[in-house]
Amino acid sequence: MQLVSNVIGLCNGITHPDTVTNPFIHNTVGGCKILKKIGHKVRFFGAEGSKVDCDEFYPVVMREELERSYGPDFDQQKTDLNKHGAPFPHEMHEARTKHILKEVSKPGEFLLTFAGPPHQSICDALATEEFGLRVVEPAAGYTDAFSQFRVWPSSAWMHLNYGRYQENWELTTQHLSGEAKYADLTPTSQPLSNHKPMDAVIPHYIFPERFETAEKPDDYMLQLSRIVPTKGIEMAINVAERLGKKLIIAGHGDFEENMGFKPPKHVELLGPVLRAERSTLIANAWCMLAWSTYPESFGLSPMESMMGDRPAVVSQFGAFLENIVDGVNGFKTRTFQKTCEAVEKCGDMGKGAIRQYTLDKFSIDAIAPLYEAYFWDLYHYLEAQAAGEGFYHWRG
Repeated sequence: MQLVSNVIGLCNGITHPDTVTNPFIHNTVGGCKILKKIGHKVRFFGAEGSKVDCDEFYPVVMREELERSYGPDFDQQKTDLNKHGAPFPHEMHEARTKHILKEVSKPGEFLLTFAGPPHQSICDALATEEFGLRVVEPAAGYTDAFSQFRVWPSSAWMHLNYGRYQENWELTTQHLSGEAKYADLTPTSQPLSNHKPMDAVIPHYIFPERFETAEKPDDYMLQLSRIVPTKGIEMAINVAERLGKKLIIAGHGDFEENMGFKPPKHVELLGPVLRAERSTLIANAWCMLAWSTYPESFGLSPMESMMGDRPAVVSQFGAFLENIVDGVNGFKTRTFQKTCEAVEKCGDMGKGAIRQYTLDKFSIDAIAPLYEAYFWDLYHYLEAQAAGEGFYHWRG
């Protein structure tokens, strides 16, 4: 039999492989590619002009509607659309998606959101007994994942969120006792003892064909991220100054407004860069800096750097602990001096080894079988539940 997945695209952007500045679009494009690769029938609901692997495409936001809200050059990726809460495209996207889904979907099919909370209203409307869609968040690298079934991009992020859910539960039930404390629990407010058997950890995926390599690295350090303090911008600046290297920062954000000081002379700001320029910048960089001061759920830019055969120097937080192997594809550091020493070692790394490691661990081909196993496990689990067999069913 063939599993069917209905995938909700973003309301504020065109879901296209060339859109590289929005991680939710990246995950949606890759997710649809994986779903088709593992044999699902895929219906996609997104903006006009989207390009994803699917069997049926339903445009639920028109290009002219996006232009009306975000301007005629919205697709140039120079504007951070996530900062523009224009209600018009969101309302149209939600209403049309609900309407079409109710017409074309069948009970028992999957409903997938790669963006999470912005699509909760759609998911709640289609998960009712009347329509019976099975909601999954297959790349929950954001806060407030709301569905019963979630795939986290790292163990660190999964357990951080479990802690948040425990805290929410304690706050919302502190005035209750006995059975009342465990009534009407939501996925974002549950005690740690609540069994979540169908949660999984599957890393995000990288597209190998998007990244070139270079024979010899240049001398500049690279940071691809939003320009905010928590991305470790200040560490990157100080390391570059100490080592006498140029630092290139590419990403959304006003430097002086967000950082509180003017960029030093050894720092070059490019703003967000598109696909071809991004690949060239990575391939020729000495290394990628991603010294985030919060636990990254995954951290795409270090993985992109690795696919371009360049190492990443990162902080010891979150998913970096799982994805960066010291001396193999980069370094994890905790002090300024150790960070400087790690950067100096990066010039001798690469030579095909980092890219090969990344192909084996994080390419679409490497990740697809993990999703295939997950969705079949989930399907059989749900079928057993529907038949009243419970968790300890035995699949023949």
